[in-house]
Amino acid sequence: MKFSVAIPCYEMHGRGAELLGNALRSVEIQDHDDIEVVVSDHSKDDSVENLCMSYADRLDIHYLRYAEKRGSSSANTNNCLAHCSGELIKILCQDDILFGTRALSLTAKALKQGNHWLVTDYLHTWDHKTFKSRWRPRLNSRIEIQNSIGTHSGLTVRNGNLPRFDEDLLWFMDCEFYRQLYDRFGKPAYLREPTVAVMIWDGQVTHTSASSQTRRAAERQKLMLRYPDALTDEWVIVPDEAAGPARRLYRKVAGYLQRYLPRDRFWLRP
Repeated sequence: MKFSVAIPCYEMHGRGAELLGNALRSVEIQDHDDIEVVVSDHSKDDSVENLCMSYADRLDIHYLRYAEKRGSSSANTNNCLAHCSGELIKILCQDDILFGTRALSLTAKALKQGNHWLVTDYLHTWDHKTFKSRWRPRLNSRIEIQNSIGTHSGLTVRNGNLPRFDEDLLWFMDCEFYRQLYDRFGKPAYLREPTVAVMIWDGQVTHTSASSQTRRAAERQKLMLRYPDALTDEWVIVPDEAAGPARRLYRKVAGYLQRYLPRDRFWLRP
């Protein structure tokens, strides 16, 4: 089963090639045999391209210089998706890495026939060396505006008949994409094993331009109009029976508060 690892790139405040190098090294050590890497580059300089060329004899890497809609993460990611030839597509943000050597093989095993998308646990890192703070995804009834699944680096999709990221969104680009996937394919498969490490640093999109509260409010209003109806259920991906009594009680309380308090003023993650 062929994997396409889709990595949208840009200069990333002068660290683009450095961080992409970490991502490529994490792909290189995977135990899965059939992998291509698709890099769509919004950079104005050649640092990312030069790095990709240096990997030409180590990875099946396809470099795409992409000048259209420069600055739109959604457009850059869509360009990646459009050029992927693998049966499975693993989206990986430029500053994140695959965790361990079995990330792709575990994903392929978990994404069974009939499932079109998969979400996975992931870890956080500040230096790609130490890993903390495990995140477990959850599907809530307003996933398009409340991202309880997390980063799209934790997402794998089956190639074919895919929606596209809304190229006018920054803050809600990933969770609106999850809503499209849910509406088209139903619930995702879930891999409890952490397969990605997400880097926390000042250059993250949520710490830069996308953090504009005015833009965030406008995007949220747009999506509330686009999706007037909530999902029919809220799905806690982590089974309740896997948790102790205290954790189950916490989930019940958090679920009640989410249901009856204004969602833009209160948020607990069960």
